[in-house]
Amino acid sequence: MTSSATTQSSSPASAASAGATLSDLIVQSLTRHSSSEAFVAGDRRLTYAQVRDLVSQYMGALSRRGVGLGVGVTMLPQPEHA
Repeated sequence: MTSSATTQSSSPASAASAGATLSDLIVQSLTRHSSSEAFVAGDRRLTYAQVRDLVSQYMGALSRRGVGLGVGVTMLPQPEHA
């Protein structure tokens, strides 16, 4: 199999086994469609590039706090102010 055939037939599972994290795969996918709209909520619109940048910031913040492969993370909602 040629290197281009290998690249074309690689799956997310094989990419993950090659050292890519789920976060890496998400960022790569968001980059492919960077100028298209990813989310629309009323007047607020986010392109895939904007979502990619937000995900990258989140990944960096977790990494700086020692979160890496095999570390579980949970998110708790902020309490609403009365």
